[in-house]
Amino acid sequence: MTPFAAMMVSAAWAGTATIDLSSQVPAAAAVAAHTHGACENRRDQVLEVAVVVYGRMRGRSTWGHISLRFLACAAGQFRDVEFEATRMDASLVDWFAAAHPEEGWYHMPDFLNVQRDRLVLFRNEHPVDGGTYAEELDKNREITEFWLPIDRDEAAAVLTELDAAFETQLAALRSGHTVSRPRYRAMALNCTEPVLRLTTAAAPTALQVGSLYPLTWLRNLEDEPTVRVVVHPSPHVLRSIEVQTGDLKAAWSGAPSEVYRPLVRRRLPNERLEAFRARISMDAAPIGVMWALEARSEPGSDRP
Repeated sequence: MTPFAAMMVSAAWAGTATIDLSSQVPAAAAVAAHTHGACENRRDQVLEVAVVVYGRMRGRSTWGHISLRFLACAAGQFRDVEFEATRMDASLVDWFAAAHPEEGWYHMPDFLNVQRDRLVLFRNEHPVDGGTYAEELDKNREITEFWLPIDRDEAAAVLTELDAAFETQLAALRSGHTVSRPRYRAMALNCTEPVLRLTTAAAPTALQVGSLYPLTWLRNLEDEPTVRVVVHPSPHVLRSIEVQTGDLKAAWSGAPSEVYRPLVRRRLPNERLEAFRARISMDAAPIGVMWALEARSEPGSDRP
């Protein structure tokens, strides 16, 4: 393990958050740059899983949002995929249109009535390189990843289930049938559903938070000594770092920081934000991915 990687792991294990800038400039494809050939001669497996908590926003995300990010090897290729669950409503039509631009079933007159209030799954392939994270950062909501110690065989089973559920859902949507997914209920069945499934099946008992509130997951996991914490900084977080340190070098270096859950968000001015992104565009390291590859290449790992 390189000294820098060792520093990052040590800092994260100490209960602080390491800054990850790989999502700031999706066009740089930071994850792809670090994972070329990473899964050659490696069996299909889940390498790491993170519980991902998005900062709060007005509306349905008053208490934040939560998802799962899987790093895996599949058929010799590195896979980086995020699963999230949310309530079907009119705001999702644009997402379906962007994901399936040549289709059009999402514009049918009865689409929302047929699928009303279903807890639908999103599958975001390449959430960093593909810009999913960047879109949320631009809404000024930070993204905090909690990389868990997991049973990787159980995690692989959950990933298979989620893939199958997504494909079944997509087939139903395309055919105009109601998806075979439960109805969203804010205080009973919400965006935490995939996270609850994963942690119940694959995480140690101490990390099975069991809450329906994303910010409760954040509070419970941020100080767990076996959890590695990574923050993808929003403009608010970058501004906070600049105010505290006098510049943004701490963020650029990946130096440990705090876990953020602000009630009021300010922004780093756009000209400084864009200048910062230009400076780090070729050097931003995908911290969670680097840790996963370093750990699985060490003696005692399961690399064949």
